[in-house]
Amino acid sequence: MDARKHRDLPLLSRRQVEGLIASGRTIIIVDNYVLKVDAWLKYHPGGDKAIMHMVGRDATDEVTVLHSPEAREQMMRYRIGRVGGRWENFLPPIQGGSFRDMATEAPEDEEQTSTSSDTDSREASPRPLLVSQLSIVA
Repeated sequence: MDARKHRDLPLLSRRQVEGLIASGRTIIIVDNYVLKVDAWLKYHPGGDKAIMHMVGRDATDEVTVLHSPEAREQMMRYRIGRVGGRWENFLPPIQGGSFRDMATEAPEDEEQTSTSSDTDSREASPRPLLVSQLSIVA
């Protein structure tokens, strides 16, 4: 794939990747690319379990160390997108990880997380203690 086509790959959010995994896709992250490797599972020389333990995870280190440059080049045909920034790994389904499909909305406590952190930072600001000032006077 040439450099121009690399840029044409969509930027996928963590939530979108989660939805793909929830729908049964075998997704790994390599060099900030999202790879859908379902078709490769039965051909992987190390067996399908090696891949299944990397679903939803950044497999860059494992791929770099355990695969030849030719094998890494072959993997690039499975790219379906890219991720921005540092990837936060999921717990793979084979290890008990659970995933929400795209139709499922985020739980309320996740939505409130960003709101509550904003509130907490305001509440943590220093305030004068009137009780202390009154005890000094008395």
